[in-house]
Amino acid sequence: MIILDERKNTPRWKMKQVFKDYNNSNEWKELIKKVEIRDSRKCKDCAEHKDNSKRKFYVHHTSYDNWGFGDFREEKDLVLLCEICHNNRHLNKSVVVPFWASSSDIWGDGN
Repeated sequence: MIILDERKNTPRWKMKQVFKDYNNSNEWKELIKKVEIRDSRKCKDCAEHKDNSKRKFYVHHTSYDNWGFGDFREEKDLVLLCEICHNNRHLNKSVVVPFWASSSDIWGDGN
């Protein structure tokens, strides 16, 4: 059995950490702002307005081909979605989410 310290040296662990770090970066936060403005703060699927809603909103990747660029290349692959539409997109598997971007537990024990 692999212990936690050994896991941190695996490429799989490192990729998940890179994804987490990017999601906390200023580049990602700026992209979120740009997408919200571009999409008029409305869900692209149902037109729910973020300012008048109790739903959570997400900036969703329609593709991960340009993930991590933090510029216009990545921005074109992003849309603003309300929580319901975001969940529907994932249920319909409209985009394949790479393991490193998945919120599922890759180890089965919460780490």
